[in-house]
Amino acid sequence: MDLTLAELVTAIIVGAAGLVLFFSIVSRSLHRRAENRAVRSSAICRLCLHSFPREIPKGTVICPECSAVNDPGRDGLAG
Repeated sequence: MDLTLAELVTAIIVGAAGLVLFFSIVSRSLHRRAENRAVRSSAICRLCLHSFPREIPKGTVICPECSAVNDPGRDGLAG
């Protein structure tokens, strides 16, 4: 079984494209996890739309900008 130069180059190109695809999928999934974690730990004021970190995971939070009380919605997120 002889491997020609054209077959070797084709195998390298296909392997490199496969690695790029694999690493892009892994990178996007890790980015999505980090973004979801950031969204879960923040709240948006219903009056002034100020985004601020939330100390209490689920519950009523008070906006530091306008002092409005933000009750959690149906999904448990304040805002």
